[in-house]
Amino acid sequence: MEVQAARHPSGSPSAAYPRWVILEFYCKRKNSSVFTVDGDATTVAAARTSTGQPIRAFLLLQAPPATSHVCFQLPEKIQSRYALVVAAHGDSVLILVEAGDNDDRISDLFVYNAGDAPRPPSLSLLPPCFLTEEEKEMRPMFRSRAGPVHRFLDLSATGLLRRGEDEIVVAELSVVVSQDTRRQNVAEIVMLRSGEWSTKRPLVCRHDGEDCDLPSSWKTDSVVAVGDRLLCWVDLWLGLMFCDVFEDSPRLRYVQLPLDHYFDRKPNRNVCVTAGGSTLKFVNIFPRCCCASKDPIICHPSLHAYTIRSWTLSMDDMAWVMDGMIDSTELCATLNGYRNLPLVKLDFPAVSIDEPHVICFRMSENYYELDDNKMWLIKVDMKSKSLQSVSQYPGGAPWLLLGSTSSVSDHLNSYPISSSIDDASNMQSRVLDQFKASEA
Repeated sequence: MEVQAARHPSGSPSAAYPRWVILEFYCKRKNSSVFTVDGDATTVAAARTSTGQPIRAFLLLQAPPATSHVCFQLPEKIQSRYALVVAAHGDSVLILVEAGDNDDRISDLFVYNAGDAPRPPSLSLLPPCFLTEEEKEMRPMFRSRAGPVHRFLDLSATGLLRRGEDEIVVAELSVVVSQDTRRQNVAEIVMLRSGEWSTKRPLVCRHDGEDCDLPSSWKTDSVVAVGDRLLCWVDLWLGLMFCDVFEDSPRLRYVQLPLDHYFDRKPNRNVCVTAGGSTLKFVNIFPRCCCASKDPIICHPSLHAYTIRSWTLSMDDMAWVMDGMIDSTELCATLNGYRNLPLVKLDFPAVSIDEPHVICFRMSENYYELDDNKMWLIKVDMKSKSLQSVSQYPGGAPWLLLGSTSSVSDHLNSYPISSSIDDASNMQSRVLDQFKASEA
């Protein structure tokens, strides 16, 4: 196995890494026979899977609107299925790794932590989550199975909250049917806290404290952490569910989304944290018709006409305040200034973690042409209604999710630049020794 020299990231000495990044949903597997880190190798961290195999992860970081990647390496003999970025908060990223064959299958959750100099980055295997005996009885395929049965979490409904240096909470919200006489839909949270998994059935209330029923059609699209106590589950059609995950008897607080035009879920709507992670912002993109048609989708003169609106949630009274609106015609002049940019509808909005008025979008030239589909990522200032920067995005299936916004990159700025090369070399040597020992 060969170790190649790391390329040091560009940037000012005080901030070698971007303040925030957009992490791709799919992690990249790198060849374990050549250990290459395209950036500062101090991002590397190593651990072992639940089957004892060594695994290491590192980050390929780029400033938005370009996307960043979590990369992973396993011994060559291990066949990987996939690895996904499940959630991110602060200096940490929650990663699911699926690998191996049916007899030796890995389905592990890891938390990558950026560390804080002089503490290096770490990769921690989380304890497995199993079905309870009651849950096994309710699922015919598992009733006769002896021993623990692994629980597969709904990744779109699973969030991560990091507090302090060591506190980690991972929680999944699901809708289940209660077994009482009413047999109504109830909320259930499967939560990892203090290193142990538990299951809770929290009550649901409105933001004013009044009890309410769980919306029957609730479907979680994403989960974000707000501050250092709250997880927020997002249904991009119905609204938000807040939960203080450190309460002994947590409750879910339901807040509706602003009433606005609705045009599909994930590609055209998003809820993101901003202002350092303490504020929520809702972005909505919808077609604009020029002929007053009831269905703007069939308005061919306005095929690529759209409007973008944004709201900020006041956490004091849980009220939405519209703070931005931009029409496609207002962006046309700016977009024309960039060669080869098509004038098409934007999608996949992602709000800057630092600047609430800055939003990144993706644009796809030929949405249904996978073999010849050109895509770009752009950064827009909603205040000045101007384009800040553009990044070419690799072609491919345009409906693939871009993933989470994260400030994990900013926490790497605590490492002194002058010593990063030596630190990277030492770190690579330690990780390399682990792999050599495992493959011997």
